[in-house]
Amino acid sequence: MVLRFLPVRNRRGSSLAIVIIVFMVIMVLLSSVALVFDNNLIQATRQEKKMKAHYLALSGIDLARSTLLMPVDMHEGNERSMIEYIKSNPDSYSSMDDTITIDGVPVEIDLSYDKDERIMTLKSSAVYEEVGTTLTLRMDVKTSKYKEFWE
Repeated sequence: MVLRFLPVRNRRGSSLAIVIIVFMVIMVLLSSVALVFDNNLIQATRQEKKMKAHYLALSGIDLARSTLLMPVDMHEGNERSMIEYIKSNPDSYSSMDDTITIDGVPVEIDLSYDKDERIMTLKSSAVYEEVGTTLTLRMDVKTSKYKEFWE
């Protein structure tokens, strides 16, 4: 059997069809790469915002904790920290909340004290560009050397 090739005049449009098919394949590949890149960029941006919100909330916890550890008055010749002051006046300070601004972002801090369990709970919430995080630190203040528990 002898294979015959088409004459040149019958093959004139085939190169255009090949170019169009190759162009379509390249466009599909480039579109796929662009889609993957765009999704990765969105995910990385959201992760960055979540991390900033986390560290803003953590800064709120650190500020509140350092305030609780600062001496606020003298009692029987000894300096007394805010923790000791709250423990001695549990009905007056069973719950407190405040909002501070860190790097232009409001951070909400809530402190509650359970006088029966002698547990102080610090909650700090921050929202950075519509992404929020809340951290909770529980402090067992039964003794002068308190223990911390993150939730």
